[in-house]
Amino acid sequence: MSLALPIDGPAATRPTSDPAGAREWVDGFAEVFAEHRRSMVRLAYLLAGDVQWAEDAVAEAFAATYAQYRKGRVDDVVPYLRRAVVNQVRGGIRRRVVERRYLAAQARREPTSAFEQASTDHEAIWQALQQLPDRQRAAVVLRYHLDLPEAEAAHALGCTLAAVKSLTT
Repeated sequence: MSLALPIDGPAATRPTSDPAGAREWVDGFAEVFAEHRRSMVRLAYLLAGDVQWAEDAVAEAFAATYAQYRKGRVDDVVPYLRRAVVNQVRGGIRRRVVERRYLAAQARREPTSAFEQASTDHEAIWQALQQLPDRQRAAVVLRYHLDLPEAEAAHALGCTLAAVKSLTT
Protein backbone atom coordinates (compact mmCIF):
# COMPACT_ATOMS: atom_id res chain seq x y z
CA MET A 1 0.00 0.00 0.00
CA SER A 2 1.36 3.37 -0.95
CA LEU A 3 0.59 6.36 1.24
CA ALA A 4 0.81 9.63 -0.64
CA LEU A 5 1.02 12.70 1.52
CA PRO A 6 0.32 16.14 0.10
CA ILE A 7 3.29 18.46 -0.24
CA ASP A 8 1.55 21.53 -1.56
CA GLY A 9 -0.32 24.27 0.24
CA PRO A 10 0.39 25.66 3.71
CA ALA A 11 1.48 22.28 5.12
CA ALA A 12 4.45 22.23 2.73
CA THR A 13 6.14 25.20 4.40
CA ARG A 14 8.49 24.78 7.30
CA PRO A 15 6.52 25.02 10.56
CA THR A 16 9.04 27.19 12.43
CA SER A 17 6.60 29.77 13.75
CA ASP A 18 3.42 27.66 13.73
CA PRO A 19 3.33 25.05 16.51
CA ALA A 20 0.02 23.71 15.17
CA GLY A 21 1.55 23.29 11.71
CA ALA A 22 4.52 21.54 13.24
CA ARG A 23 2.16 19.16 15.00
CA GLU A 24 0.50 18.29 11.66
CA TRP A 25 3.91 17.33 10.25
CA VAL A 26 4.71 15.14 13.22
CA ASP A 27 1.24 13.55 13.30
CA GLY A 28 1.29 12.79 9.57
CA PHE A 29 4.70 11.20 9.72
CA ALA A 30 3.86 9.36 12.94
CA GLU A 31 1.07 7.61 11.03
CA VAL A 32 3.52 6.61 8.30
CA PHE A 33 5.91 5.31 10.94
CA ALA A 34 3.23 3.32 12.77
CA GLU A 35 1.90 1.78 9.58
CA HIS A 36 5.15 0.93 7.81
CA ARG A 37 7.91 0.41 10.40
CA ARG A 38 7.44 -3.35 10.71
CA SER A 39 7.41 -3.96 6.96
CA MET A 40 10.52 -1.82 6.54
CA VAL A 41 12.33 -3.72 9.31
CA ARG A 42 11.31 -6.98 7.63
CA LEU A 43 12.69 -5.72 4.32
CA ALA A 44 15.93 -4.56 5.93
CA TYR A 45 16.28 -7.89 7.75
CA LEU A 46 15.88 -9.85 4.55
CA LEU A 47 18.51 -7.71 2.88
CA ALA A 48 20.95 -7.58 5.80
CA GLY A 49 20.30 -10.70 7.88
CA ASP A 50 20.49 -9.12 11.33
CA VAL A 51 17.47 -7.87 13.25
CA GLN A 52 19.29 -5.26 15.33
CA TRP A 53 21.16 -3.94 12.34
CA ALA A 54 17.92 -3.91 10.33
CA GLU A 55 16.19 -1.86 13.02
CA ASP A 56 19.08 0.61 13.06
CA ALA A 57 19.02 0.91 9.27
CA VAL A 58 15.27 1.52 9.31
CA ALA A 59 15.61 4.16 12.03
CA GLU A 60 18.24 5.94 9.94
CA ALA A 61 16.03 5.67 6.84
CA PHE A 62 13.01 7.09 8.68
CA ALA A 63 15.11 9.98 10.03
CA ALA A 64 16.46 10.81 6.57
CA THR A 65 13.01 10.49 5.01
CA TYR A 66 11.44 12.70 7.67
CA ALA A 67 13.98 15.43 6.99
CA GLN A 68 13.07 15.39 3.30
CA TYR A 69 9.35 15.06 4.10
CA ARG A 70 9.41 18.21 6.22
CA LYS A 71 11.06 20.09 3.37
CA GLY A 72 8.27 19.00 1.02
CA ARG A 73 10.57 16.92 -1.17
CA VAL A 74 8.70 13.63 -0.82
CA ASP A 75 5.79 13.01 -3.19
CA ASP A 76 5.02 9.45 -2.13
CA VAL A 77 6.39 8.47 1.27
CA VAL A 78 6.38 4.66 1.08
CA PRO A 79 8.46 4.20 -2.10
CA TYR A 80 10.81 6.96 -0.92
CA LEU A 81 11.17 5.23 2.44
CA ARG A 82 11.66 1.82 0.82
CA ARG A 83 14.48 3.21 -1.27
CA ALA A 84 16.03 4.85 1.79
CA VAL A 85 15.96 1.50 3.62
CA VAL A 86 17.54 -0.29 0.66
CA ASN A 87 20.26 2.37 0.48
CA GLN A 88 20.96 2.15 4.22
CA VAL A 89 21.29 -1.61 4.03
CA ARG A 90 23.41 -1.60 0.88
CA GLY A 91 25.79 0.87 2.50
CA GLY A 92 26.21 -1.28 5.59
CA ILE A 93 26.56 -4.61 3.80
CA ARG A 94 30.06 -3.77 2.67
CA ARG A 95 31.16 -3.73 6.32
CA ARG A 96 29.55 -7.06 7.09
CA VAL A 97 31.18 -9.43 4.60
CA VAL A 98 33.42 -11.04 7.22
CA GLU A 99 30.51 -11.56 9.60
CA ARG A 100 28.47 -13.36 6.91
CA ARG A 101 31.36 -15.70 6.14
CA TYR A 102 31.58 -16.65 9.79
CA LEU A 103 27.81 -17.28 10.04
CA ALA A 104 27.90 -19.42 6.91
CA ALA A 105 30.62 -21.60 8.43
CA GLN A 106 28.59 -22.01 11.64
CA ALA A 107 25.50 -23.10 9.70
CA ARG A 108 27.20 -26.20 8.25
CA ARG A 109 26.06 -28.88 10.67
CA GLU A 110 23.44 -31.63 10.56
CA PRO A 111 20.00 -31.00 12.13
CA THR A 112 18.83 -33.41 14.85
CA SER A 113 15.13 -32.55 15.33
CA ALA A 114 12.09 -31.34 13.36
CA PHE A 115 12.60 -27.88 14.81
CA GLU A 116 16.22 -27.88 13.70
CA GLN A 117 15.16 -29.18 10.27
CA ALA A 118 12.77 -26.24 9.85
CA SER A 119 15.55 -23.94 11.00
CA THR A 120 17.85 -25.59 8.48
CA ASP A 121 15.32 -25.02 5.67
CA HIS A 122 15.17 -21.36 6.63
CA GLU A 123 18.95 -21.31 6.83
CA ALA A 124 19.23 -22.93 3.38
CA ILE A 125 17.14 -20.14 1.88
CA TRP A 126 19.18 -17.60 3.75
CA GLN A 127 22.43 -19.16 2.56
CA ALA A 128 21.17 -19.18 -1.03
CA LEU A 129 20.36 -15.48 -0.72
CA GLN A 130 23.79 -14.80 0.75
CA GLN A 131 25.48 -16.36 -2.29
CA LEU A 132 23.87 -13.80 -4.59
CA PRO A 133 25.60 -10.50 -5.24
CA ASP A 134 24.18 -7.69 -3.09
CA ARG A 135 22.28 -6.00 -5.90
CA GLN A 136 20.77 -9.25 -7.15
CA ARG A 137 19.80 -10.29 -3.61
CA ALA A 138 18.05 -6.95 -3.12
CA ALA A 139 16.16 -7.39 -6.41
CA VAL A 140 15.09 -10.95 -5.51
CA VAL A 141 13.89 -9.92 -2.04
CA LEU A 142 11.97 -6.93 -3.35
CA ARG A 143 10.34 -8.87 -6.19
CA TYR A 144 9.62 -12.23 -4.57
CA HIS A 145 9.39 -11.64 -0.83
CA LEU A 146 7.69 -8.25 -0.92
CA ASP A 147 5.95 -9.16 -4.18
CA LEU A 148 6.66 -5.73 -5.62
CA PRO A 149 6.02 -5.11 -9.30
CA GLU A 150 9.20 -4.80 -11.35
CA ALA A 151 8.75 -1.05 -11.70
CA GLU A 152 8.57 -0.50 -7.92
CA ALA A 153 11.56 -2.76 -7.33
CA ALA A 154 13.48 -0.78 -9.96
CA HIS A 155 12.54 2.47 -8.21
CA ALA A 156 13.61 1.12 -4.81
CA LEU A 157 16.95 -0.04 -6.21
CA GLY A 158 17.48 3.09 -8.26
CA CYS A 159 17.91 1.16 -11.49
CA THR A 160 16.02 0.48 -14.71
CA LEU A 161 13.16 -1.94 -15.22
CA ALA A 162 15.36 -3.97 -17.56
CA ALA A 163 18.01 -4.28 -14.83
CA VAL A 164 15.46 -5.68 -12.38
CA LYS A 165 14.26 -8.17 -15.00
CA SER A 166 17.83 -9.22 -15.65
CA LEU A 167 18.64 -9.57 -11.95
CA THR A 168 15.57 -11.71 -11.19
CA THR A 169 15.62 -14.19 -14.07
